[in-house]
Amino acid sequence: MRVDAGKTNASCMHAHTNPMRYACAMTALAGLLDDLDLSEQDLADAMREATARTSRDGVGPLTAGMADFLARTTPRGRTKATTRTVERILADRAYAEQLTAQHEAVRAACDLARSLSTRQVAALLGRATTTITRAAGRTLYAYSEGRSLRFPTWQFHDGHPIPGLAMVVPALREGLTPATIEARMTTPDPELLDGMAPTQWLIAGGDPAEVVQQLSDADHR
Repeated sequence: MRVDAGKTNASCMHAHTNPMRYACAMTALAGLLDDLDLSEQDLADAMREATARTSRDGVGPLTAGMADFLARTTPRGRTKATTRTVERILADRAYAEQLTAQHEAVRAACDLARSLSTRQVAALLGRATTTITRAAGRTLYAYSEGRSLRFPTWQFHDGHPIPGLAMVVPALREGLTPATIEARMTTPDPELLDGMAPTQWLIAGGDPAEVVQQLSDADHR
């Protein structure tokens, strides 16, 4: 089953505007559990990790100068409710940390929405789940989410893995976050690969060695 990541991302992108929209976003995310092939525990673990990371790092106290700057540069045309929310964020560190943790949890769930489970990839490609598991890190890019593997959707096109992954995937440096790898694979550089993103280049039949070189150059900048 293919995930409509665009629709999910649109919901998540606007989820931070107020508590009601946040609640709606969380309801929508809960309804996606079946499509994402995730148990409630898998989603809870991902969100708990994001929340814990935010709580651990915290939101640094604002200096008087920074608070004044933010207050003066708040965009005009905001409603009174939005203004009050901004003022509370500036004045209440605990509230700011709570909102940040919520947004991190939503972002983590949105990241999951842009990936497939081992079982979903097996169904998509018509292969056994054991075959897909063995392909992780070799011919398919995957990252661990708790006890499960997740396969980002950027590496599939028209129901198939994009060409050249067998050469490109082993060249992806360990330690990079899934978000960083997605950005490197889907962001075009006007001076490289004829201005195409690496994924577009590969889909068009471009030489995967060129992508490997671009990835290597990015690692050494």
